Amino acid sequence: MSQFEVHQPILNSPYREPEQYWLLEEGNEPQAMPGRRPAAYFYRDPRMGHSSDASQQNRGIQIELKLVNLIRARVKEWRDSGYQGVS
Repeated sequence: MSQFEVHQPILNSPYREPEQYWLLEEGNEPQAMPGRRPAAYFYRDPRMGHSSDASQQNRGIQIELKLVNLIRARVKEWRDSGYQGVS
């Protein structure tokens, strides 16, 4: 089994806001974490080449998707207010 495989990959209902997510880190066992994973991606400069170590440099830098996270927060507020404005 790959170190990134989990026995139960689906943790949440497709009809509700996610309550937990899998934290996958190289060298560690997958761990179920509470809350919703922040939207982000990793960018690694293609000129850096590949390295065998699991360092932060090899993985690249994490870049937050601020607009996605803002939309998620506003949708949560709208849900919590009882879907205000919906007929």
